[in-house]
Amino acid sequence: MLSVSLQEGSAIAKKRLLSVGLLEGLARLLRIMNGSMKYRIGMWASAGFVIACCWVLYFAETNKDNPIGPVVYTLARLTQPMVVVGFYFHFGIYFYWVVLANAGTYALIGLIVETLRRRLKATN
Repeated sequence: MLSVSLQEGSAIAKKRLLSVGLLEGLARLLRIMNGSMKYRIGMWASAGFVIACCWVLYFAETNKDNPIGPVVYTLARLTQPMVVVGFYFHFGIYFYWVVLANAGTYALIGLIVETLRRRLKATN
């Protein structure tokens, strides 16, 4: 009985250390980034927000009786990752959650792209 609780406790401690390590790594990354990189990541997030808002306006104005065409569906899947999640798990997502998730996803993509760009620039 005691050994089981110690094993469970060590698993919880490992999870806490992992989460603390991830937060420390994120804090270290934010300290390393300069102002222009933060600005570019913000621009990526803004682009994701604007793209999602345009889709919201498009779907609010289109006729609900006509099915969406394959071109529109493909563009929506390519520009909004939450659409893929909604269709895969078969549940509806409110438009404001799609807008926020799209902005966050684009910010994450921007972080990856800008980090790779910075590393490639440093090697040249």
